[in-house]
Amino acid sequence: MSRTLLVSLMVGLWLPTTPEAQTSFDWLNDAVHPRGMALANASVAAVNPAEALNLNPAGLRWLVSPSSPARTFQLSLCRYPAGVNQLMTQIILPTSAQVLGIEIRRFNYGTFPGYDEEGLRQEDYSAADVLVRGGMMRHMGKYLAAGTTAGILSSRLEESTALAVLWSFGLQLEAAPLGARLGAVVLNRGRFITQYGNTRPDSLPATWLVGLTKSLAYLPLILHISAGENTATGQLLWRLGGEFRLHRKLALRLGVDQGKLDYHRGNTYADLLSGLSLGFGTLSAETTNPSATGLKRFTGFSLDGAVKFAGPLGFSASFALGLKF
Repeated sequence: MSRTLLVSLMVGLWLPTTPEAQTSFDWLNDAVHPRGMALANASVAAVNPAEALNLNPAGLRWLVSPSSPARTFQLSLCRYPAGVNQLMTQIILPTSAQVLGIEIRRFNYGTFPGYDEEGLRQEDYSAADVLVRGGMMRHMGKYLAAGTTAGILSSRLEESTALAVLWSFGLQLEAAPLGARLGAVVLNRGRFITQYGNTRPDSLPATWLVGLTKSLAYLPLILHISAGENTATGQLLWRLGGEFRLHRKLALRLGVDQGKLDYHRGNTYADLLSGLSLGFGTLSAETTNPSATGLKRFTGFSLDGAVKFAGPLGFSASFALGLKF
């Protein structure tokens, strides 16, 4: 198991999280869709199908109109430092009463050379995690929506495997007098069914977040703010993102999170771009007026991209294709 522990440590150093204490599954809290990455995962209160299952299932409140809902398919690929990557496929099926979603995510750590206890070369082996989950949103009155997800996480490292169940629960509230939307979510709660062999017990990166989304009155900007805590590590989280509407169908996105401050710890350093993220893409299904009851259909096809700078770790990049049908 010494080799398994060594690989786990190496993987932990590669992940695009801060240098603070982390679990092996902190990627569950990372945005894989470029819109979420570009906004520093601050959009807890946003109505957007591509991010909802990952960030706040109440954000599945996405209907073109009560009488004509549109289904969506999303395919996102995220590339992290050291060749680590994540692939997400997602389908959203709205009806007039509720919205359902199914998501499959594969986090691939790569292939490693194998050696026996005497140091002789053996077959290569790989390490990967697979998450399969479903989500549902329901309206609770005119201004409140609630959503939940449940899934199974399967992880494989060399010949060792781990299996866990996890769930999330979120709320979104329309604050019409403020022209804003409020959100709150508990993410990645659950328990392990089996863990890796005789290695130390791991924990899921359970997190709580609260946030606000507001469309500014005199600027073509949707502002996203969120804050919370990763309860597995005790790390406090804060995130700020903005979506600038450059054109009727185009947007520029910028974000910043607590990473810039965290990289000042220990022997790491923060350069000018640490903790920053930026991206571009077509406008989401989110209305520019958060208090509106209907959502405008901008396009049946979307293409998004984003990069996130992680100080000495380098940067992550994400690209996504979306289709409405």
